[in-house]
Amino acid sequence: MIKNLITWIQTLYVQSILLKKSEDVIRDLWKNFGGDENFPTIQKSKLALQIADFYLDRGELSKAFEFASASKKERESFGKVYHPEYCKILNLMGKILVRNNKKEEAIFYLTSAKEMYDTLGLSQDETAVNNRYLYGLVLADLSQLELANYSLADLKSDALSKENQILFHYNLSLLEYR
Repeated sequence: MIKNLITWIQTLYVQSILLKKSEDVIRDLWKNFGGDENFPTIQKSKLALQIADFYLDRGELSKAFEFASASKKERESFGKVYHPEYCKILNLMGKILVRNNKKEEAIFYLTSAKEMYDTLGLSQDETAVNNRYLYGLVLADLSQLELANYSLADLKSDALSKENQILFHYNLSLLEYR
């Protein structure tokens, strides 16, 4: 009971520090909790994922990928890979690789995330729809037009924001025109 309370307090502390969003704070946070054997593995995975998002927002792709990989490793060591959080990790890794112009590598992560979203019954979730959208665009960019068209055509754009719906229909039309 007390251990759970301590874990909960540590988690709240980590969350409050993450709101500050400065690199020094985040580096210290990972140094303090990333290697702590007593800090729960699942919380380490979430922390690493949030740090990866932080670096992705800053455009530091190598650091973002490093922390996304750490998040994936922690989640796998915990044994909870059939989970929406794991899908987010795989999707983030694919997104980072796309931004780093490593699209062939990104397809592996995007496909894995897409299949896992489908397996978990979350194919209409907003993050799953965004994953499939990116997956289809990357396939089109890699000249896999039939696969891209198939992937995008059965996608429900309702889960996308209005701006992304417009882009979605434009890209789908462009793809069908090719």
